[in-house]
Amino acid sequence: MLCSRPDRSSRFLRSLAMLALLGLSAAGATTSALAATVQQSGSTLAQRPLADDPGVDQSLVAQAPATPSANLASTGNAGAEYQIAAVAPADRPPRPIFAPLWPTSGIITTYFGEVGPYSPHGHAGLDIANDTGTPILAADEGEVLKAYWNEDGYGALIVIGHPSGFETWYGHLSRIGVDKGQHVARGEQIGLMGSTGYSTGPHLHFEVRQEGALRDPLLFLSEAALKSASR
Repeated sequence: MLCSRPDRSSRFLRSLAMLALLGLSAAGATTSALAATVQQSGSTLAQRPLADDPGVDQSLVAQAPATPSANLASTGNAGAEYQIAAVAPADRPPRPIFAPLWPTSGIITTYFGEVGPYSPHGHAGLDIANDTGTPILAADEGEVLKAYWNEDGYGALIVIGHPSGFETWYGHLSRIGVDKGQHVARGEQIGLMGSTGYSTGPHLHFEVRQEGALRDPLLFLSEAALKSASR
């Protein structure tokens, strides 16, 4: 029996069918490989690097640097390596150093920590004695937090908060020359020495506090400088 030779259109249709079958087969293989990759990575899809893909023209793939740059951090994820920018901590301006000056002139009559009739648990600051009306100066720049009559023994009291985080207290004043909320400069006159509150004579009760804790003023001030200035 003689078979007729297929015409050109028939051969073309067969070629199309063959190409379709090949495409379906390749798609099935790709789907299987992808499913295996997902299963191995714990149901997390991991992208294969372009440099490892045989189906990509490698001449078109940009080569990554051999070592990561200084501002990049590498981390692994499901077998794939990613590069993420390292985030630096926010820059915080440093606090100014607390460098006070002597708030008045005179003679120290009671030191920090001394025990006495008015300070049975230790004196909270320095007592600097001089004449009534001796100028009282702000030991450092800052904001007046309190300027009032204190009922706990300080008498007329001024409290200044400084940018360094410290506070300075000025007690037993005869006159208050600033108001709450006022900004004062380092060395600016804020009041006059007196003997108000629990006091046995005209003097300045001077305290230094850091975050509420009492500090010895002589940690920041030189007694020799006070004596020299009081002559």
